[in-house]
Amino acid sequence: MHPLGRAKDVEVVGYGASDLEDLLATAAKSQGRTLTPDQRSEAGRFYRSDQFNFAKASVPSLYIKSGTNLRDRPAGTGKALLEDYETKRYHKPGDEYSESWDVSGTIEDLRLLFEVGARVANEKTWPEWRAGNEFRAGAREERETPRSRGE
Repeated sequence: MHPLGRAKDVEVVGYGASDLEDLLATAAKSQGRTLTPDQRSEAGRFYRSDQFNFAKASVPSLYIKSGTNLRDRPAGTGKALLEDYETKRYHKPGDEYSESWDVSGTIEDLRLLFEVGARVANEKTWPEWRAGNEFRAGAREERETPRSRGE
């Protein structure tokens, strides 16, 4: 999540992986937002991120990033700001908190994820991987529980 302000979109790293995205899309729509596939899938971020260990255990998870299509800024501003951050500060000495950050989008993203989490907590079944996903068959199917069977 980037402190660029409120975005019209939500980037999903590993887009198309699980039905958690259906819940995310519904929650995003209530905020007037849309989902955007991973803009740099060739970088392999899904496989290098914290949720990858969940995936290896066949547990679907979401990895989102604030979109770059900013609500209150001219087109292209978000992408330019993100590129500047990634080339000049990301994992460098200047990669520190700044009072100039606009965290309103980060707060909106947190509300979005809270809504998805609340929906998952209240569903009768667990989230599932999409058909054909490499993580679909695995350890979780071996640990089937009444909830996962919809009981």
